[in-house]
Amino acid sequence: MLHNQMSYSVSAEYFTKFKFIQFRLADSESSERWRAAIVGLLASWWMGIPIGLVMSSAARSRREPSRTFVIAAKMMIATLVVTVCFSLTGLLIGFFVAGPERPAWFHFDEVEDARSFLRAGWMHNFSYLGGVVMMIVWVVYAIVWGRRSKRATSGTHLV
Repeated sequence: MLHNQMSYSVSAEYFTKFKFIQFRLADSESSERWRAAIVGLLASWWMGIPIGLVMSSAARSRREPSRTFVIAAKMMIATLVVTVCFSLTGLLIGFFVAGPERPAWFHFDEVEDARSFLRAGWMHNFSYLGGVVMMIVWVVYAIVWGRRSKRATSGTHLV
């Protein structure tokens, strides 16, 4: 929801001419900022659930039940920070990539400020990429810590 407030500031048209239509909120009487937040809430499940499942599995891989909550909280903070960094990187790339001319593949003819629209799109796509990268990080973390925990309990140690 907060991310969508940032990207709405980059391009209101990204929401009014794309996301509100996609989420069937174009005819709502709510404010555009509120609808942008609703879009964020409605879109969060498809990345939030997989990331949450991977993080919870990774946090439990440490086999320290008393620390699972603390580990999971640290993972959430790390995921949030990395995802925001990826999002801002996408925005920065958008500033360099989105030129004054509309790309041939850009089919939103009614959009007045295509540059800002594309920057918001880059921002969104990179935030998803950040989420995917962090899922991979947490899978690797779970595998590594799971193996270390097994070795520690079986009496063998990593070199």
